[in-house]
Amino acid sequence: MPRAKRPFSYRLHRARNCAVVTIKGHNHYLGACGSPESYGEYAQFIATWQAGVVQGAESPKQGRAERESSINELILAYWQSAKSHYVKDGKPTDTLIGIRSALRPLRTIFGSTPASELGPKNLKTIRHQFIEAGLSRGVVNKRAGQNTTTIWGSGGAARRCTRPARAENGAHV
Repeated sequence: MPRAKRPFSYRLHRARNCAVVTIKGHNHYLGACGSPESYGEYAQFIATWQAGVVQGAESPKQGRAERESSINELILAYWQSAKSHYVKDGKPTDTLIGIRSALRPLRTIFGSTPASELGPKNLKTIRHQFIEAGLSRGVVNKRAGQNTTTIWGSGGAARRCTRPARAENGAHV
């Protein structure tokens, strides 16, 4: 009987004094060992690797522009607009429960990622999480669509958060 596959270990790299995960002989540094940010990077990296997006030679990008919004900020903006939109007779509808369920893996895996770095391959990772949870095809498709709306959205929350600042003369800052 073959052994069950274990996830790659999160460990301390003593020489650099930071968290590291090694995949196919390549070290991927995650930040200060034991910090919530490094655990988030680890969860994001492992989920991306399990979905087949990362082949092992590349580490997730860690740079972030100063004025750039994170996925958490997009989720918050979308959630606030959804709470006011999905109301019937003064009460929130059941659609909000579905939206919350759809956004949870996006927030846990890619929450601290800059919005401009999230693309279709990252959404494939989220979709893979829904499939691993044993959800039906219809539910997986609906939740994936809700995540797409959150990021590139019809409501404009994503566009408001990621729009570059403009000077008074209209030029980009």
